[in-house]
Amino acid sequence: MTHERHLSLVIPDLFSSPQAEDSPNVAELKTLLARSTRGVCATHRDALLFEIFGFEYTPDKNLPVASITHALHNPEQNDDYWLRADPVYMRTASDRVMMMGNDFLAITRQEAALLGQELAPLFDAYGLQLTMPEPKCWYLRLPNDPGLFWHALSDVRGHDIHQYLPVDIDSKTNARLWRRLLNEAQMLLHDSTVNHARIARGQLPVNSLWFWGGGTLPHIAHRRFAQVWGNDALTLGMAKFSATPHTPTPISGCHWLQQATIPGRHLVIVEAVADFTLPDETDDGLTRKNNIESLNRDWFSPLLAALKSRQLASLHLYTCNGTVFQATPKSIARWWKRPRSLSAYQAQLEIVQ
Repeated sequence: MTHERHLSLVIPDLFSSPQAEDSPNVAELKTLLARSTRGVCATHRDALLFEIFGFEYTPDKNLPVASITHALHNPEQNDDYWLRADPVYMRTASDRVMMMGNDFLAITRQEAALLGQELAPLFDAYGLQLTMPEPKCWYLRLPNDPGLFWHALSDVRGHDIHQYLPVDIDSKTNARLWRRLLNEAQMLLHDSTVNHARIARGQLPVNSLWFWGGGTLPHIAHRRFAQVWGNDALTLGMAKFSATPHTPTPISGCHWLQQATIPGRHLVIVEAVADFTLPDETDDGLTRKNNIESLNRDWFSPLLAALKSRQLASLHLYTCNGTVFQATPKSIARWWKRPRSLSAYQAQLEIVQ
C-alpha cells in the first residue's frame, strides 16, 4: 500500500558495553529480536551507510567519505578527489604514537582559521588546497587519485598510528610522500601560536592532522528513502547528494511516528551517547555506550506497538555487527518465538564478525 511506512533503524552500538548483562526492562527489544528474520549486512558503520543508501563502493577499498561530506558543506558539486584532513590530538607513549582523535577537542572557528593559515603554505607547495568548512572537519583537494589506502579516523582512535599510516595501492612512492607531509604538518602545528595559547589555557593542542576518506563522488542509482533522520555529516551528506529530505534524529520512536507523515521508506540513525574525558595512558578519551533500558523505552517499545497496530509496515534494525533484524506485523505475531537473552545475540553477532 502506498501509505505504508517502512523504517530502517541504525543503532551502531546497540550490542556494545553493558548490553551483555541482561536488564529486566528490555522485554520489547527481546521480542523484536526473537520474532525477526535475519540478514547479512556490512559490519563497518560507514560501509553500512553506503550499502543502505545504495552508493557504489568496493569492500576493503577506500570509502569516499570526504567527497560526500564535502558535498554537504559545499553546494557546488564537482568531480575532484577530496581527502579529509581532520585536526586531531595524538599522544606519544614510549615508542608509540597513539591517536586520541578530536571528539574531546574544543576548537573554535577562529582557531581553525588561524591554524589553516599557518598550514596553507605547506599544502600550497605540494599543489594541494586546504579548506575548513567546520572546525573539526577539514579537507584537501587533490589534483588526482594518489593511489593510497587510507584508514578512517574512527578506526585509528586508541591505536598506534604506525599501523594505520597510508599505504600504496599502485606504486611505492606516494605513501612516503604523504608520511613526510604528515610529519611536516606536525612540526608546523608544534610551533603554532594557536597551540601555544591553547596549552597556556590548559587545553590540549591540535598537534596533528589525519588524512582519510579519500575519493571522488560515487555513483548512486536512485533515491531509496522518503526521508532521512540523522545528525552526522556522512548521513546528511548522503541525504543531500541523493536529494533526500533530511531531519535531525528525533528523541524517540513516538516522536518519529508523529513526525514521519510521508509514506515510504525512512532511515533513522541513533548514535550512542559519548562520554568525553581527557585521555589517559590506557584509553582513547572517548567512550560510547547506549543505555539499553532507555533505548527500549524510547524506541523499541513504541516501534513494537506500531508494528502490532500496523502503523508501521516493517522495521529493519541494523547494529553494525553484520546482522540486520527484519520485523513485520506478520512476524511479530509469531507468539511461539520465545525471547532470548541479549548476551545470546551478542555471542552470535561476534561469530558473524
